[in-house]
Amino acid sequence: MITTSLPRGGLEDGMTKTELIHQALNRVEDPEIAITLRDLGVLRDVEVSATCVDVRLVPTRVACPGRALMARRVREAVESVDSALETRLTWDHESWGSSDITPHGCSVLQEQGFVPESSADPVCPYCGSTNLRPEGSFGGSLCKRPFTCRNCGSTVDLLAGASLPIVSVS
Repeated sequence: MITTSLPRGGLEDGMTKTELIHQALNRVEDPEIAITLRDLGVLRDVEVSATCVDVRLVPTRVACPGRALMARRVREAVESVDSALETRLTWDHESWGSSDITPHGCSVLQEQGFVPESSADPVCPYCGSTNLRPEGSFGGSLCKRPFTCRNCGSTVDLLAGASLPIVSVS
């Protein structure tokens, strides 16, 4: 959801229209996970001209069902700053991976209970246990795999396709 809008009197003090557009786009969240598209590594590039905003995105999965909603949210973000600007979206088909997630994004995902996907056993982000029981192949969306921690009882999700760095839990 976008909360940035242009004040009635014009541009915010000291901010250009381009800066406001970047600020608005940096707040657009993924439709399935509470993380910004920028932090998730989906929002790759933004170019602003006098009449148009070109936005380059890379989906986490080629057949990601959230692409239409992401596109709508990106357009709404641009329109919240200047409704006269055309928004052109390009979905690149390059490979998305966990290295595209920002360090802040990794922290956000781990705070929400996402565990690393790797060849090793996944680790509970709440207690650090590797005693996780898979609860199915898919969770609330195609990009989530649910687990239950047998140690602390927490429900955690593995973000399919992403190997988040393992952090120590104290």
